[in-house]
Amino acid sequence: MFEFESYKEIKLSEHFTLAEAAWSALANRFAEVNEGQLYLHQKLAEKVELYFREPYGPIKINSGQRSDDIYQILKKMGQAPSATSDHFFACGRNPFASGAWDIVLLHADAERAFKEVYQKIYKEPEEVNLIGQMIYYENRNFIHFSNSRILLLNKDFAAAGGHLHKDKFLISPKIGNYKVYRG
Repeated sequence: MFEFESYKEIKLSEHFTLAEAAWSALANRFAEVNEGQLYLHQKLAEKVELYFREPYGPIKINSGQRSDDIYQILKKMGQAPSATSDHFFACGRNPFASGAWDIVLLHADAERAFKEVYQKIYKEPEEVNLIGQMIYYENRNFIHFSNSRILLLNKDFAAAGGHLHKDKFLISPKIGNYKVYRG
């Protein structure tokens, strides 16, 4: 684990720090980040820089990593956080979470950017496998963007201290009350 005071100095990429990615404004606290989670943040930062920051300008991370305590605070506040969210970054409630950020484009049209990035990614089969989800939320004008779960099987993730729980397996749930995820 890293000390919260050091989060501002830990650069994930040219434009993003761990402080931005691990802070929850609603819960008014940082999520604790380990080496494996830092690796997932760095991979996510690379993709967000490439697909959104470079072509569309400054970005604000609206929601980054969640911990179990942040999840509980959000629930008590009346929010509806998902217990299976990729925002958990391979820990807590979802050990298969590959890492996700909700981003706001500060000087660009998010819907247009979403459509253009979608076209760019899906023209390249290799790129499709490197992302998890990309969702545009019209009513709140932000984009949810996540790593592919393939990263959780990557030797670099393991070398960075990340691990999957060996007693957990993915199960295809009954159709009805569940979201369907690719990964």
